[in-house]
Amino acid sequence: MGSSLKFEAYEMPAAGLGKPNPLPDISEVQSIHANVAFDDSIPVEERHTFGFGRVKTKLPYLTLDGYDRDKKPRKFNAAVLENEHLKAVFLPEVGGRLWSLYDKDEGCELVHKNPVFQPANLAIRNAWVSGGTEWNIGILGHSPFTVSPLFAARYEMEDKTPVLRMYEWERIRRASFQIDAFLPAGSKFLFVRVQIVNTKDFEIPMYWWSNTAVNEAEDVRVVAPADRAYGHDYNRAVAKVEIPISEGIDKSYTTRVPRAMDWFFDIPAGSRKWECAVNSAGYGLLQASTDRLRGRKLFMWGNSQGGKRWQEFLAAPGCAYLEIQAGIISTQMQSIPMPANAKWDWLEAYGALHTCPEAVHGEWKAAYTHINGDVDRILPIETLESTLEKIRAAAAAANANANANAGLIPERMGSGWAALEAARAAAAGEGFDVDGLCFPESSMDEEQRNWLSLLKTGALPEPDVCAEPESYMIHTEWLDLLKKSIDAGKSDHWYAWLQLGVLYYANDELAKCEEAFRTSFERRPNAWALRNLGALRRMEGDLKAAAEKLYEAVELLKQKHIVLECGKTLIAAGMYAEFKSFEESLPQELREHGRIRVYNIEASIHFGELEKALKIFGEDLTVNDVREGELLLSDLWVLLHKKILVRDTGADESQISDDEALERYPLPESIDFRMSAKKK
Repeated sequence: MGSSLKFEAYEMPAAGLGKPNPLPDISEVQSIHANVAFDDSIPVEERHTFGFGRVKTKLPYLTLDGYDRDKKPRKFNAAVLENEHLKAVFLPEVGGRLWSLYDKDEGCELVHKNPVFQPANLAIRNAWVSGGTEWNIGILGHSPFTVSPLFAARYEMEDKTPVLRMYEWERIRRASFQIDAFLPAGSKFLFVRVQIVNTKDFEIPMYWWSNTAVNEAEDVRVVAPADRAYGHDYNRAVAKVEIPISEGIDKSYTTRVPRAMDWFFDIPAGSRKWECAVNSAGYGLLQASTDRLRGRKLFMWGNSQGGKRWQEFLAAPGCAYLEIQAGIISTQMQSIPMPANAKWDWLEAYGALHTCPEAVHGEWKAAYTHINGDVDRILPIETLESTLEKIRAAAAAANANANANAGLIPERMGSGWAALEAARAAAAGEGFDVDGLCFPESSMDEEQRNWLSLLKTGALPEPDVCAEPESYMIHTEWLDLLKKSIDAGKSDHWYAWLQLGVLYYANDELAKCEEAFRTSFERRPNAWALRNLGALRRMEGDLKAAAEKLYEAVELLKQKHIVLECGKTLIAAGMYAEFKSFEESLPQELREHGRIRVYNIEASIHFGELEKALKIFGEDLTVNDVREGELLLSDLWVLLHKKILVRDTGADESQISDDEALERYPLPESIDFRMSAKKK
């Protein structure tokens, strides 16, 4: 049938994503990977890269936490590459994710195809979905685009093979990236060329991981060409360990592992870069690449009740997956310096591996040595390198033949931020080299509207004081433009001062940041400035002052996200009586929010209202955005039932262990999100 590329609808049950949270991220980024320690097994020469490139905020991106769990049929825009052997379904509006890779010869999926679209709180912007292959750029914590649209276009190679191009501009690093996927006629491998371009004339930290989910089963073994790995078990310690046997378990079989963990394979220099997940028949997915994509990782949820709950929470009952991942450095706790104006690219290949079952499920070194021979036979490094040269040439020719200064015209739109940056750079006489990618002016919408006005007229428009802010900036170029506008009297209003405060925060000028928020409130009382002042107090550790500011903000505007922050902070500050009054004053819709109900449990326990707390637990309690690694639900369950044991037995609470409480009152599966086998 040759090779084809079609844009068509792909339907599945989907939860609503909801609107972005309009509150700027004024806090330390909450990530279970954010402050990872390492022990003496990590070589000294590698230690400086751990933590390099960390960011303190997800700004300018907004949090995506408005999703629900009410799944309804939805048609997604899909791009489908197909030949005689494979059918690859990409979803450009879901970060370009490879959602399905179907092996037509064997009649089965090579990746874990999630049967639903269900966001959950596992990414730096909160919302994340499981399944397929996710493309992660810029910063630790999953891509800012993981559930957001990418631009999508098409072109052809010299032999008429169609190429799907998906791309965007990453706002924190200010780097463009593109994913050029193609499936030549007769090929049993899907090829993906990734290119990253540093659009600035200074060095930036860079991060990339291609994360692929595959179905988990007892007979599936994950193999990569390494004898050691950087192990991370979510107790925030990284250590080099011998593999595959650890703690008496062969952890290359993930169903044998009791708790969630990562292995970052320590592949020796000069070795081929690949990873595979293969079943007892010697069949499975192989991912291989050219050498720039040097890192490989295995992620497993573990065989605990909590790990199983997470997988079903993200998909459907019976769904189980593991992930094989590939990155530009050894671990995901590291970034690497990308020189000014640099352009990096590599080629990835995804396809079926048929190998000797006895070899792959035998002794570890013999297994990866045997598979390495298979990889050299079916995907010689020379083939990957020559294919990379061909797609580079095809991309350059397509860019040259496209409309002058426009590049390839996209068939699907991403965001308007690159178009705005191109306009700003042009006005400032700066370059903006994105290597031919097309970011049309038509991609700009309401998120860019106010900033485009500032750029063109020198004035930032003033919206209604109750309107939710649509976007923020972080870079000094915009800080200078806005400060100049305020000083000239063109934008001396509450909204401009609010935005200036966010810019000062992003650039570590905290005193000026606070002054700007106070000036915003002086210009016109507004809940947004009060909330941000409360967030600054929370950062300083003054929870009482933070709660008071947030309470003031809620009195001005009962906006959902401000309400939730206020409730959380009142509880954290131990202001339980104030929380009770606050909760009773809320509209019913907000009182029924999962987070408010959980805070009500904690307040009820504090006041000894144990039956009320039990009742809330028993009312189908669901927190849509429970965070990866968050133990709030299980901790409250244990605390509540320890107090019940004290009440019923007369024992001293200090004499009742967590394990005893859990033995008497087992944690319901529906609220068990513990990523460790340890009991809390």
